[in-house]
Amino acid sequence: MARLAPFRPVGDRNDLSIPKGAPVRGGLYDADAFGRFSEGLARFLGTGKYLFGQTLFVICWIILNTIGIIRHWDPYPFILLNLAFSTQAAYAAPLILLAQNRQDERDRATTERDRQVAARTQADTEYLARELAAIRLTLNDVVTNQDLAEQLEHLAKLIGDQSPEKPDEELTGPQGGREAGRPGETGPRRDAVRVQGAMAARRVVLVHGAATTSRVWRHLIPLLEAGALTVAAPDRPCTGDLAAETAALRPACAGAVVAGVSGGATLGLALAAAGVPAAAVLHEPAVGSLLPGLLDRVRAAYAEGGVPAFARALYGPAWTAAEAPADPGAVPRDLAMFTSFEPAAPAHGADRVIITVGERSPEIRHEAAARLAGKFGFSVEVIAGAGHAVHLTHPAAFAAVVSRTAARFG
Repeated sequence: MARLAPFRPVGDRNDLSIPKGAPVRGGLYDADAFGRFSEGLARFLGTGKYLFGQTLFVICWIILNTIGIIRHWDPYPFILLNLAFSTQAAYAAPLILLAQNRQDERDRATTERDRQVAARTQADTEYLARELAAIRLTLNDVVTNQDLAEQLEHLAKLIGDQSPEKPDEELTGPQGGREAGRPGETGPRRDAVRVQGAMAARRVVLVHGAATTSRVWRHLIPLLEAGALTVAAPDRPCTGDLAAETAALRPACAGAVVAGVSGGATLGLALAAAGVPAAAVLHEPAVGSLLPGLLDRVRAAYAEGGVPAFARALYGPAWTAAEAPADPGAVPRDLAMFTSFEPAAPAHGADRVIITVGERSPEIRHEAAARLAGKFGFSVEVIAGAGHAVHLTHPAAFAAVVSRTAARFG
């Protein structure tokens, strides 16, 4: 009698992931192979070839068990044939269900892969859309030669219209001669000296707001300097204390035209109340109790997502992480300071403070500007097409307002 071959151990003996010992009979069962067999059988049972073969088999069975040529092994009512069909149905149904389950699992896996591909495609599309928007904003900020020429022509006209005519004696030096030590000099030389003196007297100080540094003025500074203005853009200490901030800015802002956006505009209001600047152009400052809910949206954004969420809620997509200060605590300190700020009347008159607001800014920003104007008599200018981040998206339009103010009050 032949001896039964021993069970083969599952896996290689060198495979340390499988313990050494008695073989497991369940390891001889290959579920994947059986599944493939069930799918093949289900596909065969659903073909015309199978139906034709089974029909031919039944006809032959019935004929052979009804005619008298051979011995009948399954006479009418063909109990053996019915038993065979019942047995076939008992096995065919589970096999077909097993094949359907395997197909359902493949469909679920395919659906999940399609979902992941769709999610990656959507993420890539959104990224490309943001990049295209950033490129479009950057191209809008590019200054052309025509823009510079128009600004220079406009500033020259303003200087000519606003500069008072000085008597010739004011240009006389200590020796009784004209400027530059040339006695009796008149005409174009005298006019050039007058214009240069007027232009040299015009200083502009740019004050940045929360979540930014002086780098945020990189688009505006060249436009102002092209108009022969002396521009300073200091980095604030961001202490969170209004008195300390205005004290740090006072030396640079004394007698100058102060321009600020957002938090920088709020500090401009504080400096104007202290009589520090000659004039101020302030874009959408905080207004304190005049409109208590003005900063609710940006406070909620900071609480939810920190500095990036706060800055994007305030400045929009034009803001980038490169604008943010190195000190992560600067933003919460500034936010607390600007939230508690209360505006006061300017020391040198309301006509020296210009409040600007972006045409596309939220309605609450327009309402804040209107309440400032109603309380203190400030003039309000709407900058076409701009939002809150006017210094990033529409620097030329903001520079025009600053240059006009500097020509009038500088």
